[in-house]
Amino acid sequence: MEPESWFGHYKLGLTYFALQNYKESEKEFRKAQDLDPSFSEIHVRLGNVYLRQQNAPKALAEFESYLHKDPKGRLAPRVRQVVNDMRAAGVQPPS
Repeated sequence: MEPESWFGHYKLGLTYFALQNYKESEKEFRKAQDLDPSFSEIHVRLGNVYLRQQNAPKALAEFESYLHKDPKGRLAPRVRQVVNDMRAAGVQPPS
């Protein structure tokens, strides 16, 4: 793997996620994000990691970051619904 390949880190993050190794998945998604901050869907992936880690506030923050960066993105309708459901359940992003 090329150390500077955002896509390589992204794919590795997906692999770790599938293996339920959420700590490593988060680490790889963060590396991908550092290498290509314009890839907005990484926020959705990180949000899913935080949900699996039972950290709903951080998940909500990531989902809202995605909607802020890409309000008309291909994942936006579903993410918007998840955000609305989380907010209705009383989840607040970290302060």
